[in-house]
This record gives sequence, structure tokens and C-alpha cells, in this order.
Amino acid sequence: MTTCKQALRKKNVFVVIDMSAGISAREVLSGIFKFVNAGCPWTLRLIQLPGESLAATVAGGLEKSVDGLIVTCESDDLSNRMIAAATDVPAVFVDVRNDLFEGRGRRTAFVRNDNESVGAAAAGYLASLGDFNAFGFVPDIDGRPWSTLREQAFRRTLERRGRVVRTFDGGSKHPAEDLSRMVAWLRTLPKPAALMAAYDFRATQVCEACACAGFRMPGQVALIGVDNDELLCTSVTPALSSVRPDHVREGWLGAVELDRLFRLGRRAARREVFCRISGIVERESTRPGPPAAALIRRAIAFIDANVHSNLRVTDVAANLGVSRRLLERRFREIRGETINDCILARRLAVVKRLLKTTRRSCAKIAVECGFPNANYLSHLFARKTGLSMRAWRARYGKNA
Repeated sequence: MTTCKQALRKKNVFVVIDMSAGISAREVLSGIFKFVNAGCPWTLRLIQLPGESLAATVAGGLEKSVDGLIVTCESDDLSNRMIAAATDVPAVFVDVRNDLFEGRGRRTAFVRNDNESVGAAAAGYLASLGDFNAFGFVPDIDGRPWSTLREQAFRRTLERRGRVVRTFDGGSKHPAEDLSRMVAWLRTLPKPAALMAAYDFRATQVCEACACAGFRMPGQVALIGVDNDELLCTSVTPALSSVRPDHVREGWLGAVELDRLFRLGRRAARREVFCRISGIVERESTRPGPPAAALIRRAIAFIDANVHSNLRVTDVAANLGVSRRLLERRFREIRGETINDCILARRLAVVKRLLKTTRRSCAKIAVECGFPNANYLSHLFARKTGLSMRAWRARYGKNA
């Protein structure tokens, strides 16, 4: 454990924080206090945004021998002031972009969430829950870098598993317009769908959109946020699952880095420290599905195993030991499609695979996939894909 070196006088440390940022800001501050309360001889001065004049406060502090800064929020005023007047003051930036402080030399450190591990963890968790027909990401409206990093890692992780990720690109700062666009986007996703929102408050907006669109959670849409803000996560129905970054450790590491800068003086090199997540908190928005969801998974497994035969809806229901009416109702509730739609979609997926990877004739493929004849399959394929089987093979086949 790192401890502070005793000094002849207490260090004057300014902590710049935006308390309106919610639980993340409070937990970062808690980590800083934890370090100081362990016996560190610092005097802390909090600069709370947006209420205080940041530039004026920092300028006044410099005249009174401020020894160091811990900055936990972004501000153009702050970046300009730091570059112009505070280059020599040791400073640690917690979850702040590097490019805002390019003018600073040594005696600088950056501590931040490993946002890529956040996105990757959410993707791995959702993928482990079952067979979703779609995965999606809902970013921060302002497109901030941490949101982009989370999205990129979320996408990469799922694409390695052969999944496609759809991003909601229609965000608006006008709440009514944002809600309307999100509802429209949700309706385009095949169900069941699994979604990640960039942070918990954005996830509560996704919950509202799902309610407006009439989608049940988690039956039709599973959703996870980031930050584990218990007040937000439990304020909606169903309660939100959330990736839990270790913000307290971030604050602690920020103080550790400032102590390092104090001890090494002008020998202290500029460096960057990443803080990984502490886990995932599972709540109702992603809880494993009810018996109905398990019934659907068994039905799809049976369809996939018998996709080459002349499979009928009654065959599926009989295999599961339930009535056709019940099974049809569950398919519509959970997947938003009929059993026949599902059988057809699985058959066409096999047709595409055979067209892409073999040179078998359309007639042979029709027989192998349980279609009555090649003409029926040809017309159906063209209607569903917009291409003839020959044109599809020419475009996507392995020899294309």
C-alpha cells in the first residue's frame, strides 16, 4: 500500500469535481478521502462545478502556493488556464481526456476507467445469457470518448462471436425527440434483443422507450447500464443490471499518483494508469428468462436439428409436449414472430450457407432444406432477399 511521505508542512491540494456527475463523482471523491485519511498530510480544497468560478479559483490558489491538483471533470476554461499558468503544478486528471492537457509536460498523471474492459465485460455477460436475435448499443448523446471506447469494445467482443451489433445513432438532446427516435429504433430490432447503454441514466431512458414501444423486459429486451448507481438502477421497473466500475479505487489511485509526483519532483514522468471494473451487478433487467424463454430455446434447438426435414408446427409442439396454441403465443410474446416464421428463417439461413460454401444446384439445396421444390424456394428466396439464388451466390459465394 502506498503511503504519503511526511513533509515539513501540509500540502495544499485542490480537488476539482462536478458533483452533478452523480455516483461516479462521489465515489472518486470517497477514494481520495480514503487515501488522505490514512495519514496523508494534505489540506484539501474542493472546487465544485458548476457553481464555482474555476479559472478564478485556480488563479487565486496559485498565488497562495497550491501544491497540487486532482481534476475529475473536463472544462475548456480549466484546460486553457492550466496550459497558460499552472504548468509546473503537479496535477492528476481522473477520467479526463489527455488532449485537453497536451501543453503540460512532466509532473502529470492520468487515471481513468478502462472503458474497453467495461464494454467487453458487458458484451460477454449478455452473450452468456442465451440466444438473442440482436445486440445493440445506446451511446452517450454527446458522443464522448469514453462512450465510444465502450461501444468499440462491446462491438469487437460480440463480433468475435459472430454477432452483429447495431448502434442507436439517432440520439437528440431534446427529450421528446430522443424518445421518439429510440422507440422507432427499438422496433427495428429482432427480438429478443440484448442492449448495453453507455451509462445508467441513459439506460433508464432505454427503459422508458421500451415501455412506450410495448416491449417487455427482460423477455423481449435485456438491458445493462454502467456505474451501478443504485438510486437510478432501482428507480425503474424492472431494476437495471449494471457494470460496476471501481470509482473509489480510481480516486485512491489519483491520490497515489499525486503523492508520487510530490515525492519525485521534477523527475516525475508523465504517465497513464487504468482502473478495471470491479464486477457486474445483476438485477431484473437481465435476469435469466422465465420458463417460457426456456421453452422457446428448446423449440429453436429442435427446429435447428430438424431443419432439413419437412418440419411442421405441430411437430415442434408435440416434441415439447405443449399445445400449438400455447407455443404460438409464447413465440409471439418473446420473439415477435410465428413458429412458421422461425422455421422458414432457419431454413433460409441454411440455404444461404450452402449457396456460399458449396456448388450444389438449387434443386439439391431445396431438397436438403425441406422445401417442396426448387421453383418454390427460388421465388421465396428472391422475395425475402431481393436477389435470385444465382445472384446471391455470385455476390457472396466463396468464389465470388
